[in-house]
Amino acid sequence: MVSTKTLMQLCDKCGSKYLEENGVLVCSECGLEHLFSVRRSEDCVFRVCNLFIENKNIAKRIKENYGLDLFVYEKTLQLLCFAMLKKVPFQERGNISSFHLTVATAYVADNLFSKKANNTPVLTQKLVAEITKITKRSIRKSSKFLLKYEFEEIIFEMCKRLNWIEEEEELYKIPI
Repeated sequence: MVSTKTLMQLCDKCGSKYLEENGVLVCSECGLEHLFSVRRSEDCVFRVCNLFIENKNIAKRIKENYGLDLFVYEKTLQLLCFAMLKKVPFQERGNISSFHLTVATAYVADNLFSKKANNTPVLTQKLVAEITKITKRSIRKSSKFLLKYEFEEIIFEMCKRLNWIEEEEELYKIPI
């Protein structure tokens, strides 16, 4: 986020005598349009997954719960996040911050993944909140929003790639 003070300093530096309401005109004159570009949740996936992997508590839980290498878990979580975010239309994301939505996506992905693998989740709301400095309430709100969408196929495909389920197992079994 760019502060008004910084924009004023840019105005002085570039020789502009006025500041538009949102600063976009000044930034375009200075060649700094990228400061006001809209960020998508997909842009935050690598950063969020890396935050989790760097935490020692999370690393320990990954090895205990899944028996996976940290690199494998990180790449799996990234793939799940990208696939899940692809299912959520950009227009429906509303006022949810891109970073918050990405964090919630990683949290939901881990929870769904752990259910399919019959393990306890690695990412808890408390751990996620501590690591990302986001309130648990925001995580719950964004997670609730995400759970409106169907992610079963994505989780099933990832478990199949990791050889955690049989190829012949049906995705949807209809009880008779």
